Amino acid sequence: MMSEAHPTDAPSRTSTRHGARFALTEILRDISVGGIASLVSGLVILGFGGRLAMFLSRLLHPESIGRLTENGNEIGVFTVEGTVGLLMFGGIFGGLAAAPVWVVMRPWLSLRWAVVGLGAVAIGAFQLVASDNPDFDILDGPALDLVILLVLVFGFGATVYLLDRFLDHRLPRGDRMGSVVVYALVTVVGLLIAPLGLVLQFMPGFDDRAYSPVWTAVFVCATALVTLWWWIDRARGKSEPTLVQRRLGSGFAAGAVLVGLLHLTFEITRIL
Repeated sequence: MMSEAHPTDAPSRTSTRHGARFALTEILRDISVGGIASLVSGLVILGFGGRLAMFLSRLLHPESIGRLTENGNEIGVFTVEGTVGLLMFGGIFGGLAAAPVWVVMRPWLSLRWAVVGLGAVAIGAFQLVASDNPDFDILDGPALDLVILLVLVFGFGATVYLLDRFLDHRLPRGDRMGSVVVYALVTVVGLLIAPLGLVLQFMPGFDDRAYSPVWTAVFVCATALVTLWWWIDRARGKSEPTLVQRRLGSGFAAGAVLVGLLHLTFEITRIL
């Protein structure tokens, strides 16, 4: 009887191990897709788009040309150093900081480009729209500048969604060694920057910000815990989140958006 059991048990154990390995690869792939989409979108939209936003602000406020911004840059003067700095810190770093937030929120959002764009505004626009930023005092009537900045962040979120879908349809699936190694490396990088994306950028002491969306950070981190729970279940073979996971994930994600919108509304009111 024992000899008859081995032929059926061995394939079963092999199949289970293969299924777990495939599920883990799919999780790493999802993380990689979201991270790459956020990084590239940050470079293109926040970096180059940020330069365009500054040019439009210059056209709106010719009287401010020659004044110094908070960073010590002269308004209206185009420099290579300033552009490189904007692409690096505003684009690449901005995309990297947003990547963990997108990755943990992605399973629970209604995936439409407009919804993701609005979510990006609610959760991330505080980085550009800060009432204690003295640059807004330089501008005579910054209402249109605020619109430009909000459109910029909306465009970033919408581009992340579209690029995520594009990559999801084209990056290889399966548990081949090459793919696993690449996805694992991208995930490790994501783990290293996750504290910046999930916690530090929202904290009061970060960047000497007077008003920080601490409660947004709380809801984002709660969403991250539910996403981690779901990933563990996926690695164990589950194909769909449970009803409890769906409700918690969607609820925390909605909470992050709502409190983020409240914070942003207060910031805009203080500026105007």
